[in-house]
Amino acid sequence: MNDSPFELVITSSWNLLGRFYERKPELNILDFVCYANNHDARVLIDEHSEADTVFFSIEIPRNIKNDYEKEKKLDTQTLSVVCEELSHFYHLVAAAELEKSVGVLQLEALAEIDRFVSFLHWNTFHPEIAIEQRLSNCQQVYDILFEQRKFIATNQNLYRDAESLAFHHLRRAFSHCWTQRYIDTRAFDPRARKYISSLFHHGSFEQLSACGLLKKKRPRWVVFFHNSNPS
Repeated sequence: MNDSPFELVITSSWNLLGRFYERKPELNILDFVCYANNHDARVLIDEHSEADTVFFSIEIPRNIKNDYEKEKKLDTQTLSVVCEELSHFYHLVAAAELEKSVGVLQLEALAEIDRFVSFLHWNTFHPEIAIEQRLSNCQQVYDILFEQRKFIATNQNLYRDAESLAFHHLRRAFSHCWTQRYIDTRAFDPRARKYISSLFHHGSFEQLSACGLLKKKRPRWVVFFHNSNPS
């Protein structure tokens, strides 16, 4: 896959996740991104029970990539799509590697949390592809990402529950600095990072994983869809 301006957004978001959780899967994320002529970004999952193998890939609408590369302007919607789908992919890979169960609600809540953290630090970490909004505290990020947000009819209860759960944990993670007018975004807040990391790695979400995508019986290995035709 040849480098492109949009792929810089993808790799930057992926690197931010790895940096925050201090764990980065040994893969080139661009190899597992494909573009399609549809309206919804998604993570593709294909389980082959006979081979104990799970295939993952990320599918992003082609128009999102094309619009960004035409306008050369990163808006909040585009960054949100990238952050959320990469979060799903990241935690699915981590679940497979760590032999954990992971549920749909857990994935959606973690995606909201990861999106919040990414927006809080994005312009500081990636000034060359910054969004227009200048975000310097938690409340500003919340207002942009969650205030007056509308959900599509399909699975709206799932997304509302995930957002509520994410907000609950974000307020706890950043309780010591939520009301501050300015946060130093040059580094991750250690208290918030420790709290958020524990949500996945220490199983604090396990009670929410009844509708798990990856069941208790773990695959012996994980294989990823490899995108050989990005155009």
